[in-house]
Amino acid sequence: ALSYLHNNNIAHRDIKLENILISSDGKIKLADFGLSKKKIDKMVTVCGTLVYAPPEILSGYPYDGIKADIWSAGILLYAM
Repeated sequence: ALSYLHNNNIAHRDIKLENILISSDGKIKLADFGLSKKKIDKMVTVCGTLVYAPPEILSGYPYDGIKADIWSAGILLYAM
């Protein structure tokens, strides 16, 4: 799901354990697209869950939403 979003220049911006769902047939699904945004330029809005956020978001610098998603996915995998 994340690869599909990124290939279409969309940043989810709230990758976290609570947004990963498993259906009754065992399929993994990505949920909660409320903070998603089409990536045009660097983003500046501080959003998402801070414990999953990369340093550039926490420090208030403009950031690449897709790279921020990858950072958050790494934190998610570490938490799992």
